[in-house]
Amino acid sequence: MPSRAFRNHNPGNLRYGAFARRWGAREQDEQGFARFPSTRRGTLALVDLLFTRTYGRLSLARALERYAPAQENPTQSYLWFVSSKSGVGPDEVLDRLSPAQHLRIAAAISEFEGWRP
Repeated sequence: MPSRAFRNHNPGNLRYGAFARRWGAREQDEQGFARFPSTRRGTLALVDLLFTRTYGRLSLARALERYAPAQENPTQSYLWFVSSKSGVGPDEVLDRLSPAQHLRIAAAISEFEGWRP
């Protein structure tokens, strides 16, 4: 069975809200995750989120603590996975990274979130 992320065209499992709506989400699933009109839109939303003021000023570790809080995710495992897959250290600040590094972080998040057809 395809993953929730795949079914919702939402590789980062972003929650439904104003940010997701700006990227074209018009509804949410039964758990509150945004449903995007296409995988492209969902992927662009995830990458853009990493560039926002909310996340951009944070280290990768702090950003993932916010993005994947411990009450919902194994945050330390998440950080280790994303850091090792993307090559970005836990203390590196997101707004100092290149677009290529942001794409690698987004790809690692998608993988950790269970993106699978």
